[in-house]
Amino acid sequence: MYVCCLYRSQSLVHPRSRQCADIYLTARDLNSRVNITGYLHHEQAHFVQFIEGPKWAIDVLLKAIKRDPRHTEVETLLYFESDTRRFEHWDMAFTDHETRRFQDWARTRDHCGRIAQASGAEILAFLNHYDLAKQNTPIQNLSA
Repeated sequence: MYVCCLYRSQSLVHPRSRQCADIYLTARDLNSRVNITGYLHHEQAHFVQFIEGPKWAIDVLLKAIKRDPRHTEVETLLYFESDTRRFEHWDMAFTDHETRRFQDWARTRDHCGRIAQASGAEILAFLNHYDLAKQNTPIQNLSA
């Protein structure tokens, strides 16, 4: 059994900055050590992140995320148990407004066009739609 969590936060870092890259790289490295998988997306000055793994690891990570000074207004949108993972192939997938746009996805589905007002279900559907592992699309490299 896994715990799954989707949160949204207000970003305090510039897109494509070294700080933004560090968030992704740190998440990817830490997650692989504690059996967490997930997907991080940065758009319209917001982060949305879906994480899944052992309950203890998710709960510890959520506490650390809420203390992280690189974002604020952390809002948990979904928190539930699941027998399976959604993003099992990614320690941490990452996209941003230049590679995948929530607004473009939402426009074709009659959903709210702003990630800041979107429901947890809408954001999760967006992330599922752009699950890079299922599309055989290479993930962007932020370590450069």
